[in-house]
Amino acid sequence: GIFVMISEFAIGFATLLNVAPTTAAFGGFAMATGLWLSSSFHTSPYFLASDSAYAILWLSYLLLMNGNRRMPKVNFERRGVIRTGAIGALAVVASLVGRTFNQASAATSSSKTTSKSAKGQIIKLASLPVGGTFNFTHSTQGVPAILFRTKVGVFAYSAICTHQGCTVGYDKGSKKLVCPCHGATYDPANGAKVLNGPTSTPLAKVKVKVSGAWVVEA
Repeated sequence: GIFVMISEFAIGFATLLNVAPTTAAFGGFAMATGLWLSSSFHTSPYFLASDSAYAILWLSYLLLMNGNRRMPKVNFERRGVIRTGAIGALAVVASLVGRTFNQASAATSSSKTTSKSAKGQIIKLASLPVGGTFNFTHSTQGVPAILFRTKVGVFAYSAICTHQGCTVGYDKGSKKLVCPCHGATYDPANGAKVLNGPTSTPLAKVKVKVSGAWVVEA
């Protein structure tokens, strides 16, 4: 999300320019920890969760700086603790708000391709050729989803990546669902199971069926 991006740039530039490095390091640690706990805590194996690695690196950097310093001055204790705590809290809030904003934006953009004929109707079956896909937004759940049609029938999956909530897309070349954020890849022909990437959870299934001339939500 935009909030996470701005916070990461601010922390990165502060670190590079040596502006309040302790505060920046703590902010980076807090943001990475917040993203890890809110998004990628269940990633298995754990070392594939990039946020946990970033949290450890930021913490190591923070401890290294403090280890190379003398005892802090008295006038730094109160202001420094307040400032560092505030930055850390803002970083955690930004990570959580950014994730929510990213999912909401994804749902909004995906809704542009949604059929508006009637509630629950997705697309006319004749408009979706065998082997084709169609992006839509679930009318009640409000999440972006991807519809597939094969010789066997129709099925759909949530387009929300199970790693950090980015919107996945269908790659026609590989015939796989790919997350543009961290490279998670899912196999739509096999229950959207994870082929590779920093997650072990398949995409959620979205129930659909054919009703007359339409593909509808089940």
